[in-house]
Amino acid sequence: MKKRILLICCCLLFVFLSMPVRALQPDAYTIIANPAEDASIEMNINWHTDLKYTKSYVEYTKKTDTNWTSSRKVYGTYEENNVFDGNYSKKANGDNFYEEAIFLDYSATLTNLEPGTEYMYKVGQDVLSDVHYFKTASDDGNFSFAWISDYHSYTPLPSRLTSAEKMMETIVNHNKGVDFIFSTGDDIAWGGSYSFWQDLYEKESHHKNYMYAGVIGNHDYMDRTDSKNSNQFFKTVNNYPLNGYEGEEGVCYYFIYSNVLFITLNNENMKTSEQVEKAQKWFEEVVQNNPTQYIIVAQHYEWFNGINGASRSAGEVRWRQLFDKYGVDLALGGNNHIYLRTNSLYDGKVSNDPNKGTVYIDAPSSDNERGQSMNDTLSNNQDLIAKRWTEGGNTVGGMAVNVTTENIKVELLDRNSNIIDSVIINSRRDVHPIGNFNKEEFENSFQYYPYSSTAGVLSCSSKGIRFINNIKISLDNKILVSQSIKKLEHTNIVLEGLKENSLNTLEIFLTYCDNTTSQKSFVINTNINKGSIQSFKAEIKNNQYVLSWENTFNNNIIDKYKIYQNGNFVKEITDNTNNCIIDVNEISLLDEFKIEAYQGDYLVISRTTNYFDSYDANLDGIFSIEDVKELQKVIVHQITFSNEYQLLYDFNNDGILDIADASYLYCYLEKKIQSLNEKKFKVTFIDMYGNIIDIKEVTSGSDVIPPTSEIDGWIFISWNEDYHNICKDKTIQGIYIKDE
Repeated sequence: MKKRILLICCCLLFVFLSMPVRALQPDAYTIIANPAEDASIEMNINWHTDLKYTKSYVEYTKKTDTNWTSSRKVYGTYEENNVFDGNYSKKANGDNFYEEAIFLDYSATLTNLEPGTEYMYKVGQDVLSDVHYFKTASDDGNFSFAWISDYHSYTPLPSRLTSAEKMMETIVNHNKGVDFIFSTGDDIAWGGSYSFWQDLYEKESHHKNYMYAGVIGNHDYMDRTDSKNSNQFFKTVNNYPLNGYEGEEGVCYYFIYSNVLFITLNNENMKTSEQVEKAQKWFEEVVQNNPTQYIIVAQHYEWFNGINGASRSAGEVRWRQLFDKYGVDLALGGNNHIYLRTNSLYDGKVSNDPNKGTVYIDAPSSDNERGQSMNDTLSNNQDLIAKRWTEGGNTVGGMAVNVTTENIKVELLDRNSNIIDSVIINSRRDVHPIGNFNKEEFENSFQYYPYSSTAGVLSCSSKGIRFINNIKISLDNKILVSQSIKKLEHTNIVLEGLKENSLNTLEIFLTYCDNTTSQKSFVINTNINKGSIQSFKAEIKNNQYVLSWENTFNNNIIDKYKIYQNGNFVKEITDNTNNCIIDVNEISLLDEFKIEAYQGDYLVISRTTNYFDSYDANLDGIFSIEDVKELQKVIVHQITFSNEYQLLYDFNNDGILDIADASYLYCYLEKKIQSLNEKKFKVTFIDMYGNIIDIKEVTSGSDVIPPTSEIDGWIFISWNEDYHNICKDKTIQGIYIKDE
């Protein structure tokens, strides 16, 4: 009997060992690493899972951490997505079918990364994915990327993707490595076919090994029937920064990689003059607020026609004026499937000034199947265009782009790594330009929030992000903190080891991004109880400003107040009061008041406010028929208000100030209508990372009740701004310390 049992066990063991070993299938798919806004210290990850996987996460660590001993986990946020479901498509074998694609669209941002560092990551919940990689931007101003375009990945013709992948590898080998991949669009034949995206991300190795950035092309925007076109296809399979303008968040975006500002555009939503105006306004705001050594702008459409050299209304013609104004160094395009490079152009002509001009380059196709031929000679813009190249229908080409602090070098390579063309664009700005950053304003922005008798948080303005290379804080020649300010969370600096119940004179040493330095003293009083100055308001009575406030500090610790109007000192108050009168020659909507509360010579806290009453058009402090007359005067004589204040008197909320607004106000005063449309403002509460905790809408001049703020691993200390007397949209940040 024992022999028989042994024989059966042996047979079963033999059968088990003879069965093929099947690895468990990872539960995450369509995985990609995209740049976050500052790619030196953060990275965005996107992936999808089936609906049951609601606790999916990213595990990541440095590439050198081969055993993953120091890895960290970040759980993603998700939304159920069905934008691809039911779309008419094709299978790899050519059969027609309708896509079945309902999944959880996950995203996560990895923060506090080290610049110039290679990382690896896995994604999933129960069974993690294969290892993927990315590299953060270095601070030294030197990096490279492979630029590819128009490969129209299409599962029935896999050779397209194969050709593009080989071209990317050719660039990597020629360049002896790159830091990331960039595409000028048309990655997919039909963007509405989810199976094409999934095939691309899982088969094309460079999507696994590099950060990938790019623009939306017309093919990425369309479905097979050209009837369900949407930027949501592109947005769903990527996780780009949500810093685009309304409707284009995560599609039009910008990011900073080392010393370069990359700005991407969506041609598919620039079909009308209004859409173009929105894009151009956003472009200007981005450039003005993000000074960098170089500016690279990318769109899918070509800047010039590669066949005959003709100007494109949606290309260089549309953007010439703004590119000249802001000094765009390099403009990347695609779509035409023919390589074209201009000389450096300024004002529509070849520039002879090394400090002016943009080089425009259109990329060739790289799929070996959808290229096109060009005329032998140029019939347009012969003086502007420096080089064209194509292999006809079977074109494969790509660009190696190398950035240094001295220049940008672009090389066009064919499939055999031959250099067909190259151009060098010399630097014309500082490596880390300071732009219009106000150093004095930043240095005066520090505020202290105590949480014990020997510790607290020193907060500074978020305007210092990226402009402060290093902030060092010392007490009695002992360094308490030394760090950069690259993220919102860095503006809340934890200080420990302060002297109890006494004045602590800190020395703050600042090194700016232009390598200039400054030093200032900042006094902290650890004898201050918790409290604040709240409800700081400005009213108008008898052609005077009446300021009022609430002091919530205990034990009458405030000895005096200083009042400033538009930055100028006007009055000091030493008695125990909570109001004062300011005489002025003229009252203006632009007047801003600041109150500083002191204990002795120690500045405890400061607050700002301005007069606000959306119905008091003539600023006399009374709501009457005179306000209607004032509005009529503005309308008839076309007196211009600033944009910020003009909408205060747009009572019917139609976006313009006209006679209808005056009539509306008159009807209310004559009791012909019951109530006016009260002006509403949004108060956005954010945590130390910039994540939105809550958005509250309040009537003008009202107080807002702040939300509770509980974050795992952190202790809430205070809000950094007053939330009383709301008279404009504002963002209020929480102050936190780590819960040890």
